[in-house]
Amino acid sequence: MTAKALMKAVIVTTAALPWFTGTSTNPLGRAISMAQLGSYAVTLLIPWVPRGQQKYIFKNLTFKTCEQQRLWIEAYVKNVLTMPVNINIGFYKAVYSQSLKSIFPIEKLKHQLKGFDLALLEEPEHLFFFQHARRQEIPCSLVVGILHTNYPYYFKNRFPLLPLSRKAKGVLLKKYFFYKLSHVCDAVIALNAPVGYNRFPVVHTNGLFDIYFPTRTKHYKTFYFIGKVIKEKNVDKFLYCLAHRPQFEIDVYGPDAGLAELQHAQKAGRLVLLGELINPAKSLAPYKAFINPSVSEVYCTTTAEALAMQKFVILPAGHGNECFYKYSNCLIYRSQEELLKRIDFVLSHQPEHDEAVKELCWKAATRRLLNHIDSIPSV
Repeated sequence: MTAKALMKAVIVTTAALPWFTGTSTNPLGRAISMAQLGSYAVTLLIPWVPRGQQKYIFKNLTFKTCEQQRLWIEAYVKNVLTMPVNINIGFYKAVYSQSLKSIFPIEKLKHQLKGFDLALLEEPEHLFFFQHARRQEIPCSLVVGILHTNYPYYFKNRFPLLPLSRKAKGVLLKKYFFYKLSHVCDAVIALNAPVGYNRFPVVHTNGLFDIYFPTRTKHYKTFYFIGKVIKEKNVDKFLYCLAHRPQFEIDVYGPDAGLAELQHAQKAGRLVLLGELINPAKSLAPYKAFINPSVSEVYCTTTAEALAMQKFVILPAGHGNECFYKYSNCLIYRSQEELLKRIDFVLSHQPEHDEAVKELCWKAATRRLLNHIDSIPSV
C-alpha cells in the first residue's frame, strides 16, 4: 500500500534571515512547524536582495548567491534554533526601500505559486503593494493572507510627497490595502485585532521556538528593547523615562536608524544602542523586563518571546496588545505617568512563573492555523 502524498504548501514572506524581524522569523517557524506536523511538504519563499543593498538590513553579513544565504539560514535553524531543516527554501527577486524600511518584490509573485495546494501570503498587502494581481491569475488551490503589521499606521509617515494630512494618508492607505487583500486572497486572517484590521477573523498563528522557554532564569540586568529603532516604534518614550527616573537604564537592540535623540542619550549614558542580535534567546536571557512602546504591530513577536522567557513586559494599552493582557507578567500603561509607575514596579519586584505562556509555542500556534484553514469554504 503506497503512502498518501503530502499536500504542497508555499509560505511567501517579505523578509528573510539574517534580518531578524518578525516577518522573517515567524514565517520560518511556521514553515518548520507545518512540516513537522506532517500534512504538508513546505516551501518557504523569501526575498533575494541584491548584495549591494544587503548591508542595510544584514549589517555585517552579505551573500554573493541565493545558495549562500540558504545555507546560512539552514545552519541557523540547526545550530541556534536546534530544529530540523525539514523545508525547501526558495527565493524571489526583490529590492530594499530605505525610505519605507521594507523589502518589495520586483518579479511577478503569482508565477511562483503554480502547483501548490496552499499558499500562505505573509503580509499580502505588502507583497503586492507595487504589483497588480487578481486571484484568478494565481495558479494555486487556496490563497490565505496573514496580516502582521498595521501598515496604514506604519506607512502614513513615510510618504512625505503625498500632499495629504497624516490622518488622510492613513485612511487612503487602509482602503488601498483592503483593495489588494480582496483581489489576491481567498481568505485573510489577522494575528490580532488592531484598529483598521478588525474586519478579519483573528487567529493567533505565530509561535515561539523551544529555546524561548527556559527551565530557569536568573536576572542580573533590568530593561531592554528589541526592534526597529525608528520613530514609528515610539522609542522616544525612553527619553522621557531617562529624564524622570535617574535609576532607569535601558539596552536597545535593533538596526540603528540614526535617531539623533537616542544617539545623544547614549553619549549621556544609561541608554546603550547595541545593534542587532543573532541569538536573541541567549543574549536577552539576563534581562528582567522588556519595554515595548510600539503600537504599530498586529502581533508583536518580541513581546511574546519576553513573556515566554518569564520576563515583565511593559506595553501601551491598545488593540494590538490585548492578547497579552491575560499573562501575569504583562504590565500595561495608558499615560506617561503610568509608564513611570510600571518602571518603579519592575525595579522593586520579580516576575512570576507563568505556566500559561506555554500556549505560545509553535506547535499550538500551527494547529490553530490549520484548524482555521480547514474551516475555510471551498473556492
